[in-house]
Amino acid sequence: MNLSRIAGAAALGAAAILTLAGCIQLPSPQAPTTTTPTTTEPGTTTPTTSEPVETPSNALVDTQWSGTATGPESSIDVTFTFQEDGTLYITAWSGQDDTPYDDPTDTWSLDGDTLELTLSNIQEIQRIDLTGTYTGSSPIQMTGTDGVGGTGYTMTLTQG
Repeated sequence: MNLSRIAGAAALGAAAILTLAGCIQLPSPQAPTTTTPTTTEPGTTTPTTSEPVETPSNALVDTQWSGTATGPESSIDVTFTFQEDGTLYITAWSGQDDTPYDDPTDTWSLDGDTLELTLSNIQEIQRIDLTGTYTGSSPIQMTGTDGVGGTGYTMTLTQG
């Protein structure tokens, strides 16, 4: 083989490699990330971590509460458990024998610290919609209206 041919082949190979190298971009080096420890006491350090914070609505799930909804048209003693799906599992209702039950129209919601309850399927008044402020503890003072426009309903919920 001729020396000029070998040199020419080597030059072509080198040109091809350089051409391809220009098309390929290697990732830029990244600076390593570090966690800065915080000092809690002199001479003691702990790493900075973030733990999940329990929201008040999660704190209500699976807890049992009771109270008496009193108003101009009706008075109802009720005991229930807040369920994760936003419904109330009724375990006592003014001494009725058909408890416990889980009606999807008996609901609850918590928006910030505003707790809303709906007790439904009440004969003459259809339902009672109650609103109160949940501070993370018992009791909860609530006020509300019934399903036919009557106002003046109150309820004090206690946990347990």
